[in-house]
Amino acid sequence: MNTQNSKKDILSKTAHNLGFNDFSSASSFAGQSDDELSSLEPDQRQFLRLYKQWIRKFSDSIKRQAENPKDLLNNKMVQLLTDESKRWTKHVKSYMQDPVFSAYLSKFNQPQTV
Repeated sequence: MNTQNSKKDILSKTAHNLGFNDFSSASSFAGQSDDELSSLEPDQRQFLRLYKQWIRKFSDSIKRQAENPKDLLNNKMVQLLTDESKRWTKHVKSYMQDPVFSAYLSKFNQPQTV
């Protein structure tokens, strides 16, 4: 299996599980200020804060993996972070029922333009 395709598959599947079209949408989301979160429920705000931290960690690990695919410790971190995201799926689906949360997350789920 091509390592590059495998990485893309992991990124795509993880982003999709969390409600994004692609990982660039998720990365854009991670860079946003928490100021806009005030209209969300406390548990939703907490989830989004944790999720933003997760995206940064995951993105850093994927970059390290691209630079050194044989780094076993980093590869394990990518797997652990991927597994962590799978546990969130139920919460994300529940939160997406809230139109305010859904609108907030959806604005980052638009196609990226240059």
